[in-house]
Amino acid sequence: MIQRLTDEELKSLIEAYNAEKDRNARLRIHCVILWGKGYDWATIKDVLMISEGMIHEVIKKYRMSGISSLTENRYKGHNYKMTAEQEKAVVEFVKEHLVTSTKVVINWIQGHGGIVYSKQGMNDFLNRHGFVYKKPQGIPGKHPSAKEQKAVMYGWIEKDKEKFFKTNTSRAKINVNGAYNPLTQEVIGIEHEENVNQQSNMKLIDKILEKDFKGTEKHKLYLVMDNARYNHGKLFQAHLEKWKREKRIEIEVLYLPPYSPNLNLIERLWK
Repeated sequence: MIQRLTDEELKSLIEAYNAEKDRNARLRIHCVILWGKGYDWATIKDVLMISEGMIHEVIKKYRMSGISSLTENRYKGHNYKMTAEQEKAVVEFVKEHLVTSTKVVINWIQGHGGIVYSKQGMNDFLNRHGFVYKKPQGIPGKHPSAKEQKAVMYGWIEKDKEKFFKTNTSRAKINVNGAYNPLTQEVIGIEHEENVNQQSNMKLIDKILEKDFKGTEKHKLYLVMDNARYNHGKLFQAHLEKWKREKRIEIEVLYLPPYSPNLNLIERLWK
């Protein structure tokens, strides 16, 4: 086997092969390396699984223009489908939207420019522009439908970057804040979408006092509460003082020992 290229030429080709990311360019460089080392066309054809016509074309280009002819952008020339401005618009579209399939981009390009891409061609386009197909990151949000959540599994996202979408369960989440009277077995509660906080506590107290103390001679209310921060909040405490001052109702708050949910009777109701 007679070597057709010098050691320096082969070294340059191997360095170009290792540095090249485009698989088609690497294939062309590999073809010339094998040819340069002295392999016959039949062997190169079998090893790389390419046609003799491609081998002839690649070697011809290399002899005429060197390594640069093997690594030139394959999207240029007669196969180039979009202008630079059109490509830029497509890239911006993919960046701004959560694109879950290449079909979405193919349809968008066809609708805006009348240019038709195959699925593989669009995969190559997106990869060439730094997009990868991966799962976006979920963040708490409103309540999308089960269909919407199922659809947003993976999408085309810029490499080394993340894209976020709002998630939640398929059912609307409702929080309940309530009070239980062990003497009458009565439960008073309020429902709201927000988490329990000082404001929801204040609304609950208003409901209790308006229901059980209006038009009666009751003058004292015992509140048994856990040690959640909102139960100690300044707004909530000021609201209790307002009731005491304006309605002449005595309110005594009894806080349970820390880490003792079993002592809170309403916990049985929640379970």
